[in-house]
Amino acid sequence: MLSFLLFDDNGKLLAVEQRNEAPPVVAGIHYWQTDDPALLADPDQAVPTFGLDGEIESVALSPPETTPRLYVHFSLTGGVISPSGTRYLKNDGVDALTVSAELRDGPDPVTDNLVTQIGGVDITDLWALELVNAETGVIADTPLVQMTAGAINATYKTTIAPCLVRLDDTRFEMIGPYKVLLAAPVDFKVVRELT
Repeated sequence: MLSFLLFDDNGKLLAVEQRNEAPPVVAGIHYWQTDDPALLADPDQAVPTFGLDGEIESVALSPPETTPRLYVHFSLTGGVISPSGTRYLKNDGVDALTVSAELRDGPDPVTDNLVTQIGGVDITDLWALELVNAETGVIADTPLVQMTAGAINATYKTTIAPCLVRLDDTRFEMIGPYKVLLAAPVDFKVVRELT
């Protein structure tokens, strides 16, 4: 059995396939055969290098992230929880979610430390939280929230069109030298109530 990494024209990993023979040629998809255990163990870190002919010349693991990180731990209350566990928020401008968040030095809310200051200065700023339509990837809403000493406490109401929204941490601004990531995914469904 042969192992292949499949990439698009931009070098984004599409899939890892096991085949008995080389895959068929498909426009916009590039294949790299490998038996490298490191690439197969962590294919999401694989970065292809394309030659002038547009074909992959080599694939290597991306270097480890060296930017220090902070993690935002969000908690949502309010709205309605469906039997499947999805949180619903009516888009009537009245129904509300209470949003609480805090910065920590790691993804574990129990053992990682709360971060309120960098260099002896409180982390206090306005933050734009970009809510993305999870199905289309388009920004659905961008509420501004106040972060005070590394904490956010806000109420969110909306009249946007119904969709599943996800908070997108790839769009977070850095805080000082720190890259900011979500400790866990944050999503909810905006719904319209029929009467």
